[in-house]
Amino acid sequence: ADTIGISAADLIGKNVSIGHNSCIGPEVEIGDNAIIRKNVVICAKVKIGRNCVIKDNTVIGSEGVGFEYDENEVPMHFPQIGEVVIGNNVWIGSNTTIERGTFEKTVIGNNILIEDVVQVGHNCIIGDNTFISGGVIICGSVIVGKNCWLAPNSVIREGIKIGNKGF
Repeated sequence: ADTIGISAADLIGKNVSIGHNSCIGPEVEIGDNAIIRKNVVICAKVKIGRNCVIKDNTVIGSEGVGFEYDENEVPMHFPQIGEVVIGNNVWIGSNTTIERGTFEKTVIGNNILIEDVVQVGHNCIIGDNTFISGGVIICGSVIVGKNCWLAPNSVIREGIKIGNKGF
């Protein structure tokens, strides 16, 4: 069994609600009792746990800004082919973006509250029981421990690690 409690043969769990104009891509798994509101885009390779709420106009699993410079210092697109794993009992606010991992996973733990207008970059790991206030930008490869609180409109630079109970 996987971490969100549904098998590959059963990609959408029981009692799932999907709002108008939402788009669910291939290789998406949605756990029981999830609520996907209006105009949500869930791209490929996303696993969403049980009892989650995803509010209007949210995008989960899209590519982030993945560019590397060539020998002439010209930016070249670097594809992001990883996935997103969202735990159980997660609330994701409106107009939020959660990018898929470059090669690995972007992970949102269990019992997470993400307010409106939040950006979560590629390869981030957000620990259980964390509260992310509105307007927060979490750059790529950030690790946030368990039981943390991220203040409104804060920016967490790429590669930063915040320990458990961090504020």
